[in-house]
Amino acid sequence: MSQAQPKRVMASVNDPPTRDDEVDPGDDKAPMKLAFEGSLSLPEAVAYFEGVLSGLKSGTLRFRRGHESITLEPAPHVEIEVKASRKGRKEKVSFELRWSSLCEKDLEIG
Repeated sequence: MSQAQPKRVMASVNDPPTRDDEVDPGDDKAPMKLAFEGSLSLPEAVAYFEGVLSGLKSGTLRFRRGHESITLEPAPHVEIEVKASRKGRKEKVSFELRWSSLCEKDLEIG
């Protein structure tokens, strides 16, 4: 029996969302998630992560898939977690970045 091939899914990074696709950024309490899992060629994966890197450098990460999008603004200090593993012939690396947004209105002095 042959194994089913993973579904090929493409999500773009840092493409400016259209007005209809953008989730309201003013609603800080509403949880927003956009997940991506799929199979890409190595050059496609490199281009995807270059888009993430470009967004980190510019201070704005825009993720979009179909009619869904989310825009994140990384804080000046981020936590990073990297995991690498090998099990038989399968190899894996995972990256996670976390930060907390501090709105100017949340900071009071005096």
